[in-house]
Amino acid sequence: MGAAGHTDRTACEDPPFQNAPRRRGTYAPRLLDGLEAGVIGGLAMLAFFVLDSLGRHHRWWAIPNLLGSAFYGVRAFRMGPGIASASGIALQLTISGIAGVVFALALAAAPNRLRTTWAGIAAGLIWFAIAQRVLFPEIGPLVARYAPEPATLLANLVFGVCLGRFPYRVESDTIRLETESGQSANAVASEIPGRDPTR
Repeated sequence: MGAAGHTDRTACEDPPFQNAPRRRGTYAPRLLDGLEAGVIGGLAMLAFFVLDSLGRHHRWWAIPNLLGSAFYGVRAFRMGPGIASASGIALQLTISGIAGVVFALALAAAPNRLRTTWAGIAAGLIWFAIAQRVLFPEIGPLVARYAPEPATLLANLVFGVCLGRFPYRVESDTIRLETESGQSANAVASEIPGRDPTR
């Protein structure tokens, strides 16, 4: 057959990467999205608490210091805005970030926005129950005892909405990677004589 036959066989064969498995999305983007959503939700909760405190004519740092009582005990109530407030804010953002990661991992796929929003609200309510009945009684009993109601419940609803409305990008990134891979394969196939790129 010779060189001509070898060239014909090569032209009829698919490029080596044409039949390679497509790259699938990993957990890393989903984890980062969940962490970001959780931190944003935690900031929204803190903003809600500040507004609620001002509306009640309390000091704006009342809830951050209450959270800081997990580290400083009753001393946090006598401290002004400072290290106790910063510690409470850091604790809130850490817990919210972890909750966001758990929520992101719990999503089997990226559902539509309405379903994600309701799932986020449900997650916020579940997290409220866990935090008030399990977490804070262990790490900060004063938080569980003196957390204002219904402000804490409403703040967790705000947190849940932030979780549900955040744009999780895992599915869209995977589709984009696969599309780019397919376009590259078609471009190479179009350069091979006798090869139909649509096949």
